[in-house]
Amino acid sequence: MIRLVIFDFGDTLFHGEDDSRAIATGKWEIIERDEHGRPSIVAPPSINGKVECTFPGVQEVLHELRWRGTWLSVASSADPEYAPCMIDAFDMGSLFRHAFMANKGDWQQNCSRKGDWVAAIIHDFNIAECQDEPLKPSEVLFVDDLMRCLKAVANRVPGIHVVMSLARGSNGLRYIFDVIDEINEESENV
Repeated sequence: MIRLVIFDFGDTLFHGEDDSRAIATGKWEIIERDEHGRPSIVAPPSINGKVECTFPGVQEVLHELRWRGTWLSVASSADPEYAPCMIDAFDMGSLFRHAFMANKGDWQQNCSRKGDWVAAIIHDFNIAECQDEPLKPSEVLFVDDLMRCLKAVANRVPGIHVVMSLARGSNGLRYIFDVIDEINEESENV
């Protein structure tokens, strides 16, 4: 049973694109909201003509997963000065726990550290959230858009489930429910 989903950040939950509505105002600005009123396109504070967008269904899926009781976290090598601000701009801070982001100077690395970060996230959950029933790697799903990161995590955390991000598809992040249902069904049959 999947109890924790750990997401990569860039090109898994969000992507950047050109947008003339983005004007550097010195603070993050919401450009568009989804049908539930949640931010879906935000403009960075100091970049004209560029926005950050959630993939289709990201906000909906993350909130649904939390509603179902699934823990969420982030393991990202995105720019450490940029990524936490984006989470706040998209009003997602309350959804994620025990996130690990790159440190200043090491954010453009080759995914080799993501395995360590995912192991540390599981450890932190077991200390803070899951003392009565510790998480096993088989109860964790890691989602990333880079195969080398998926491999790094699978090698470092044996038994973890990894899946390639398909958020760019027409259904956006909604496919993740099918992945979780399939894993849960398989674990019930073991």
